[in-house]
Amino acid sequence: MLIGACIQGWRLARKQSIELLSSAADLPHDLLEQIEADQTDPTVGTIEALARALRVPPSWLFDDPEILSTLFNGCLRRR
Repeated sequence: MLIGACIQGWRLARKQSIELLSSAADLPHDLLEQIEADQTDPTVGTIEALARALRVPPSWLFDDPEILSTLFNGCLRRR
């Protein structure tokens, strides 16, 4: 999965619009649109800003949120 799709997945999982996330990350909304469409690659600083705004570790932006949700939900059910 490409990073743009992963970032979009996290944004949608958090029920945030492009405008809301880009504002929270202090990024132009057109840059976020380009990243999500895989028209441009985000810099390390952009990934860190998006991760902070989404309240996840930066490394999580490289994975589909559904995968991590399944992992964590499975761990919680075992308790």
